Amino acid sequence: MRTPGNCDARTSRRAATTSTTAIADAFGAKGLRCDDPAKLDDTIKEMIELKHLVIVDVIVDEKENCFPMIPSGAAHNEMLLGPDDKQSAKVSEEGMVLV
Repeated sequence: MRTPGNCDARTSRRAATTSTTAIADAFGAKGLRCDDPAKLDDTIKEMIELKHLVIVDVIVDEKENCFPMIPSGAAHNEMLLGPDDKQSAKVSEEGMVLV
């Protein structure tokens, strides 16, 4: 069951009302946001050039797998580093409760 701000088994999603840049600004950091893959390199360059704390919010397609990834119910040492990595075990019922 999905509730606002939580994930289901196939997608990664956060509540649409979250403004990472506003949160960064509230804590005295610079908040940057990139929602266009063509602008990602420029956003990273801007982040590197700034001489203070920066939080970058990179928006990706909700069905895209972002690596590294820890499968539901897995431990941190079972992290998948890329699309060629395979999950070593089937997700248990206990692990499925987490999604």
